[in-house]
Amino acid sequence: MILIWLISSVFYIVCFRLYVTHINPLIYSAYGMPYRMHSVSFIWDFFDLFSQINMEGALAASIKLGKMWYIKHEELNLIKKEKLKSEEDLEDGKIQPLFLVRALDNLEILSEKKPQIIPGMLQKIKHLMLYMIYDYNQPKVPLSKEMELLQEYIEVEKADTEKCLKVFLKLPENISNEQIAPFIILPLVENSFRQLSMIDMPDKFMKIETKLYAGNFVMGIAWSKPVDTSTLHNGSNSSLSTINKRLSLLYPQSHKIKVVIKPDEFVINLKIDLDGAIN
Repeated sequence: MILIWLISSVFYIVCFRLYVTHINPLIYSAYGMPYRMHSVSFIWDFFDLFSQINMEGALAASIKLGKMWYIKHEELNLIKKEKLKSEEDLEDGKIQPLFLVRALDNLEILSEKKPQIIPGMLQKIKHLMLYMIYDYNQPKVPLSKEMELLQEYIEVEKADTEKCLKVFLKLPENISNEQIAPFIILPLVENSFRQLSMIDMPDKFMKIETKLYAGNFVMGIAWSKPVDTSTLHNGSNSSLSTINKRLSLLYPQSHKIKVVIKPDEFVINLKIDLDGAIN
């Protein structure tokens, strides 16, 4: 915008200068009128014209930009207040960490079925609990840590599932130093596992694919369903609504979540612009 403004100003000044030095004398001579050109240096004339043609425009632009800045500033304050209110609700226990509750339930079941794997599961659940205690209130956490916890949570889920469940996980190859707001990925995956556990099928599968490109984190979760099922189970809508609300508070206008119901699977697609977070 600044470059176009400067080019336009220079173009106008050059055209005006050519008009004064070449066209004006011809008009005056055509009517038999004497014409005397003021002997002003080109540099002085340039800055004089530049200040004249931009005075009105600069004043109007400053008023408009100031008004836009004030509106955006008020919107940002409102979003931050809503975010703080949401975090207070979470601290008060109004929104419970369901994925951690589910992991503890699985641990209780495993203690009877497979006691030999309890130490390993305790270590993974410990990591999840530390994540909830220390990292939840952070505005951002490393994306690599989120991916590590996602792997551990999937292992906890798989430990108490029947052999007919197949889980496919694909993680980004190059995460580098990207960061993401906590408590987004795990609740979404937990909701998917919970929905899958309510489905009665001989063979089940879940596919989780994540990738990272141009500062955008993309995740697709798909799980099997009977052909005659067209809606998610009870409670899924509220869970997705809670996740979507949190995304709207943390990544306003920089995220997209979509649920697709296919004949043989449910699909949730998530896209987040990691640079669009409200800190």
